Amino acid sequence: DQFPELRRLPSKKIFTPPLVIANHGFTRIGIADFAVVFRSTYQSIHGPPEDRDLLMFLTAVWTSRLAHYFMFHTSSVWATYRGHLLEAEMMRMPFALPEATDDPKGARTIIKEITGILADAKGRAEDSPTTRERIVAEAKQQIQPLVFKYYDVDSQEQVLVNDTVELLYPSRIAQMAARGS
Repeated sequence: DQFPELRRLPSKKIFTPPLVIANHGFTRIGIADFAVVFRSTYQSIHGPPEDRDLLMFLTAVWTSRLAHYFMFHTSSVWATYRGHLLEAEMMRMPFALPEATDDPKGARTIIKEITGILADAKGRAEDSPTTRERIVAEAKQQIQPLVFKYYDVDSQEQVLVNDTVELLYPSRIAQMAARGS
């Protein structure tokens, strides 16, 4: 074969809003309400407009300490060698729809709360771009306990998750920086 591997153009749907976009390092994650074309170092999940709130919730989950804890322990290379998650590893993060939880009404309430926090943060960041990082950090702080609640993570488990993210995760980042990864 002269061309052992041919690539075809991806479906245009993966660039159509709403969509969650994440880099391979799992350090930059966001939701886009506009069409986006990106390099192969990013991945996206597209959904119909009626799933926008679920996609916003997925964005919140993926930026949470719980997701980073999960990826730290389940990725084949992210926590050990280089800061890169395979698409299959990202998709392995459990994501129960509200109807599949023990309390569907409570789960929908959490999603609504989180989407409200994200919408408020987006509006404030647009009004004051110079304070965007602080606004995002505040939103993450508000969202974190809600993600724990949605996933029914008790206080002892939260200590384990937080310790892992605060102690081990930064050392992995420092190792990667030292290697130039």
